[in-house]
Amino acid sequence: MWFALVACVAPPDDSAGAWVSEERGCPADSVFSGNIWIEGNFGRTTVGGSLSALSEFTEVDGDLTIMTTEVTAFEGLECLRTITGDLWIAGNGELESLAGLDALETVGSDLIV
Repeated sequence: MWFALVACVAPPDDSAGAWVSEERGCPADSVFSGNIWIEGNFGRTTVGGSLSALSEFTEVDGDLTIMTTEVTAFEGLECLRTITGDLWIAGNGELESLAGLDALETVGSDLIV
């Protein structure tokens, strides 16, 4: 089953992000510059084969695409607060929840799930 949700997500203020970062032990303003494409059984990825490789980042300055993987949730993305481009989540048949994206406040362009 496929569905698309296209929206611009913006927080009412920055106070929630600061609390989440402190509570989870996240680094302060750690930015990954560039697009991240994770596809398949982590066979092709720009970040070393695991979502946990992204755990040190609070921002992706670009697009984040997670397609046709076997992830059940998004453990490893708990510190991610901002994506300046698109967030694409598609074809992940084992996905059970969006857990791990709880701190995400801003998607700068399209959000497609």
